[in-house]
Amino acid sequence: MLRHEPAQLVRLMQDIQQFRQQMDVDIKRLWTRFGMNTSPEFYGDDFVDVVLGNKIGFDLTAFGIGSCHTVETVANLATADLARFDECKVILAGLQGDNCGDSVRFPEARWGRVRQWVRDGGRLWINSEWAIAPGDPEVDCLSDPPRLAEFLTALGSSLTYNFGFNDCNTPDWLNATAGAANIAQGSSLKMACTAAIGGGTTVWLSPNATVMAAGEQIGRGFVFLSGDGNIWDSAIINDNCPFLDRLLTYDSADIL
Repeated sequence: MLRHEPAQLVRLMQDIQQFRQQMDVDIKRLWTRFGMNTSPEFYGDDFVDVVLGNKIGFDLTAFGIGSCHTVETVANLATADLARFDECKVILAGLQGDNCGDSVRFPEARWGRVRQWVRDGGRLWINSEWAIAPGDPEVDCLSDPPRLAEFLTALGSSLTYNFGFNDCNTPDWLNATAGAANIAQGSSLKMACTAAIGGGTTVWLSPNATVMAAGEQIGRGFVFLSGDGNIWDSAIINDNCPFLDRLLTYDSADIL
């Protein structure tokens, strides 16, 4: 019978656990690569215990993340190898900076993969933007409210985007107020004008008390929806870097 010291047993058990986790990840990646169904409804949440990486991903082009620049990034997840999702702990998606347009860049064929990644423990932050209600003569900034709603539904999210044009008659950069979510407590966030967000747990409020960002847990991960596409703008990214760092490092139990 083999004899081991307690410290050796601990290391042995850690090595076995790490091997099993990596094996599960490799199996799941093979299933994905060959087009097999890996949705939670098919295999169950306990089929694998995926260990995600600690990088920040982007749906399209990566942008400068200011004083958070030491974090590794993965760009173009809307088109990259599907296995690269699992390298990321946080994915920043949707509108960035002063660019108006569509907030959903992932093609529908990848929505199931995004949902799987969230349920495995990923943290998806989606930037939307203000928009005037249909039929209004003003020009909308956000082009795809119906598609955004469909995307959120596909993720299993109850968050909602609401038309609105809030806090836009004030200076460009505003100080948001922490909502109920634990991740925002004692932190700060710079923002500009925003749409209103419904559902989930309030993360940030605009100065006129509009809910401009909310989040909810789905499986082991989280989906966040922001009504302002400027929060990762190059002019204020250093101000918002501490909150971005929390998205990456907070334990799941401490998020909401």
